[in-house]
Amino acid sequence: MENLKELVNLLSHKNTPEWVVSQTLRNLCYSSQNDINFQNVAIGDLGRDAEQAIKEDNEYKLLRLQEQTMYREAQLEVFEEVHALAKAAFKEVTGSEWKPASKKSLTNKNKTATREFWKKRNVG
Repeated sequence: MENLKELVNLLSHKNTPEWVVSQTLRNLCYSSQNDINFQNVAIGDLGRDAEQAIKEDNEYKLLRLQEQTMYREAQLEVFEEVHALAKAAFKEVTGSEWKPASKKSLTNKNKTATREFWKKRNVG
């Protein structure tokens, strides 16, 4: 896991606070997961388009779709490697497994935090 150590060292240089490192790794996990999800949807869409091209007997379109699928699968492989590395680094730094936060809980937390901020601001 040489790359894992390099990633953690890169983020930790110059006495970077641990919370900055963990937040950066959390963001990397989140964004790489989104990249994986996007590529999986795109590959699925290309598969449906390929089925249609077969029905239409459109060999040119089918070849283009095959190239696009190969390109997306190569990207997906890299994104999966980055995601695994980011999760491992997150665990090394924080001691816990990364898991995506639910959108609902984040929205509620953000609303609550915003309301509390304005309450305090208006009182003072």
